[in-house]
Amino acid sequence: MEYEIIEGMPLIIEFKVYGYPHPLVSLSHNENIVLKRTDAEPIYIRQNASELYNGDYTFTAENSLGNISITVKVKVVGESFSIID
Repeated sequence: MEYEIIEGMPLIIEFKVYGYPHPLVSLSHNENIVLKRTDAEPIYIRQNASELYNGDYTFTAENSLGNISITVKVKVVGESFSIID
């Protein structure tokens, strides 16, 4: 998946996971793990978009039966406007 968003606009990404046995869930941004947990609460990224948020967000769920991952590519583009006299 790929998302393009204008700088300053809300960036909202939501991940939910279900499984038994309950999976270990991790979220990485550009291959750096930013979250790892075992509860079933949804994971939200809610921020005003800036260039710091460019890149790949990979969500992984794993348990003793296997694993699954999904990657979302986020591209933040600068605001574009012009002044008309």
